[in-house]
Amino acid sequence: MNNDKITTKPTIETVLEKINTLGEHLTGQLTELRNGQDGLRSDVTVLRSDVAEVKAGQVELRNDMADLNVVQRKIVHKITILNDTILAVQTDLRADIRAFDRRLEKLESQPLDS
Repeated sequence: MNNDKITTKPTIETVLEKINTLGEHLTGQLTELRNGQDGLRSDVTVLRSDVAEVKAGQVELRNDMADLNVVQRKIVHKITILNDTILAVQTDLRADIRAFDRRLEKLESQPLDS
């Protein structure tokens, strides 16, 4: 019976092997965790860079939109001037046509000299 108790008890070497195996396993997990953190840090750095680019793009877009609004206002102003000019020309043309019609009626009403 004494012999059975001895064979079922782990030896100090077996315990040390299990501790070493557990230590290696934990070391592997810590290495994976560190690698994961390094990858995460790298991803965060890339993300920050991307966000900075987006912000710069937004500033550029706002400036372009402001420039576009200025140009649009100038175009609207020029169209307004052109429209006013067209209306003035049409008014003058109508007056000239009425004056021409009156002269034509006057000429048509005069007898022809033979």
